[in-house]
Amino acid sequence: MRFHHVGVAVKSIADSAGWWTDVMGFTTESEIIHDPLQKVRVQFFVKPDGFRVELVEAAADDSPVLRYVGSENGGSRGQRPARGGCLSGDPPYPCCSVRREEDRIPAIR
Repeated sequence: MRFHHVGVAVKSIADSAGWWTDVMGFTTESEIIHDPLQKVRVQFFVKPDGFRVELVEAAADDSPVLRYVGSENGGSRGQRPARGGCLSGDPPYPCCSVRREEDRIPAIR
């Protein structure tokens, strides 16, 4: 079995995307997609081997993703790995929790 993608809750996709492309070597795979049902906006990024990261930002003041971002929860850019399926009610998929982007580099590269 192979992971399709890892979701990362962010305060702002626009502010976080550069780190994922410039530092981590991902390329943009999709436009920002608004999902009004889940009250989020998402954008996918992909590595040459096909591994994907989905950046997820709140699209409403009552978005469930807000519980995963913030000064006490997020990293230096307000990023935190989200539990897969947490917004849709599906069982959670494994992920790691890190405080700073630099802590992710060995695991993702």
